[in-house]
Amino acid sequence: MNGHTNGHSNGQEKSAPQEVPVYERIATMRSEGWEQTFSTGRKVRLQTLEPEVLLREGDCPDVLTPLLLKTLYGNDRDGDVREFLEHPFGTKEDAFAFVELLNLICRKSIVDGTKVEELTLAEKRLIFRFALGSSEILVSFVYQPPPPVAVVAVGDDLPQTAE
Repeated sequence: MNGHTNGHSNGQEKSAPQEVPVYERIATMRSEGWEQTFSTGRKVRLQTLEPEVLLREGDCPDVLTPLLLKTLYGNDRDGDVREFLEHPFGTKEDAFAFVELLNLICRKSIVDGTKVEELTLAEKRLIFRFALGSSEILVSFVYQPPPPVAVVAVGDDLPQTAE
């Protein structure tokens, strides 16, 4: 989970990712999926999706084709995927198509039976990044919860900001 350990279907635990070469982690991810734990606490086993396979299957929406071609020939696959996710769509119909695209990629990437309908939008976006980004991202990612916020002392001696 989160790349710390990866439970196998045979009950064995793999050691920490720093001890297992990246190519072995990728092989495990391709054969069994790689478990991630999201900030919600949900654990999902995922596989990356290769652009050429998605293009060959032909069931991806047209809006995804430019991204797949760009990641296939480009040098910054992860950056291209991140940029695609940050691109705003202009109409309500485009937004619905985007959500359907996220659902499609999640269904293709999830290998443990997790229901796509139960995922949050943030989880779907992260799965999209893992699924279409480089395989190294999925097997190396470790969720770091945000640090706790420091408590501010209560009192009149705190400087006031001008309004």
